[in-house]
Amino acid sequence: MLRVRPWADLGGWGLRIGLRRRHGLITAGGPALAVTLRSGRTFVVTVPDPETAASLINGMKKRETESCTPPLHATVNRHEQH
Repeated sequence: MLRVRPWADLGGWGLRIGLRRRHGLITAGGPALAVTLRSGRTFVVTVPDPETAASLINGMKKRETESCTPPLHATVNRHEQH
């Protein structure tokens, strides 16, 4: 499981362009969704229900796989609130 620390990993809150191929939209500490893009970069976004968000994205992944388009991959990550 990936633990994102907003300041250490992405330089703070808001729309972040991070190092190490990871970007994000960080609005608060707490649950987050990490999406691996086709480019290999990871986009992290804090959301109240990452399981539902991951399910929706993975449904898109399944449809894309069936149409021979390179897939997305979503995982659920939990942030600790500070």
